[in-house]
Amino acid sequence: MTNIYSIGSGRQNKMFCLYYTFMEYRSYGSFERTHHVANLSTNYEKAVAKAKSIFKGYRDNNSKLVIEKE
Repeated sequence: MTNIYSIGSGRQNKMFCLYYTFMEYRSYGSFERTHHVANLSTNYEKAVAKAKSIFKGYRDNNSKLVIEKE
C-alpha cells in the first residue's frame, strides 16, 4: 500500500489538517493507521500550499499527497 498524506478538516471544519495514513504490520496481522501531522490553516488555499510544502520533506517513492476539493 502507498503511504498517503491527505488534507482533512478539524472539528466543526475550522482548521484544515494534514494526516498520514499507512499500513502497520504486526505479528498478529496488519491494519491501517492514521496520524495527525500538522495543523495547516483555516483558509483552504493556504492549507493546500502549506501541505505541499510539508510533503516535500516526507516525499519518497512509496508516498503520495492527496488533495480533494474543499
